[in-house]
Amino acid sequence: MRILVTGCDGFIGSRICRSCCSGGHTVLGVDPCATQGICYPSDVCQSLSYEELCSWRPDKIVLCGAVKGLAKCTESVEALRRNVFDLEHYLQFAMNNRHTQVVFLSSDMVFGGWKVGAPFPEDHSTRACNAYGAMKIAGEQLVLTIKNSTVVRTALVVGRLRKDELKRQQAEIDGRILSNQSLFYYWLARKIAKDNMIHLPRNVFSTPTLVDDLVEDVMKILCKGLRGVFHSCGPRRMSRAEMAKEVLGPYAGRVFEYDARSKLRPCDVALNFEMTRSALGGENCCPSKMMRNVVWEVIGNGI
Repeated sequence: MRILVTGCDGFIGSRICRSCCSGGHTVLGVDPCATQGICYPSDVCQSLSYEELCSWRPDKIVLCGAVKGLAKCTESVEALRRNVFDLEHYLQFAMNNRHTQVVFLSSDMVFGGWKVGAPFPEDHSTRACNAYGAMKIAGEQLVLTIKNSTVVRTALVVGRLRKDELKRQQAEIDGRILSNQSLFYYWLARKIAKDNMIHLPRNVFSTPTLVDDLVEDVMKILCKGLRGVFHSCGPRRMSRAEMAKEVLGPYAGRVFEYDARSKLRPCDVALNFEMTRSALGGENCCPSKMMRNVVWEVIGNGI
């Protein structure tokens, strides 16, 4: 297949590119930050006009590109452009080429406006409490107007970072900025090693997802041509404090729990994935086992 992936320079998009290439597919990665070699052995470009898109003629379009920071999405017009308006010519192409499947990576934040109902099933109504969630809802609605379209919602995607990713994101880790949720466990390890104590909310719940499982689900959807709404996430509803304690073992007592009160981040956006697992088969795992090893590698002898 000829597969186009936007956001190819990102944590999820780059892994989808690599998996597509490993499967023998022809891949074109698109990302404003893309540099040749990031998604090797696929081709990459920083932008793609509608004319170039028509010339390349993809069989599948995977829309991973997005501005994700909750505060940044609230303040930035650029976030609105990239998260919603940049979908336009991909969707126009799909409308004019009905054989092309569009897969849109969405978020658990589309359920941010509900105080009850979690874990949310695939067919639950959406309502957001922040700009990022609202943009994802808008993206979903646009994509689902295409007959051959798929929405894949996921939650707090984590996994082992490659060396090039660690190098690029060093400043974010050292600056204790957690806008990139894939850094959660790396940030946790460094925080514990340096400050000996960490404060995490006990009332903020999600279904943390191993990136390898998400990529596998996306590949099944692409290869089978499945349509509709899917939840690719981990099997357990966990708070941030629980996530930390589970990987810290004997040092779990160094996690100080508190009740978060944030207008931007909803307390419970856990996903139910029963319909998705019935359709895709297999089992997604809780990331704790793999990420426990990562945490202890980072901590070293720091504790």
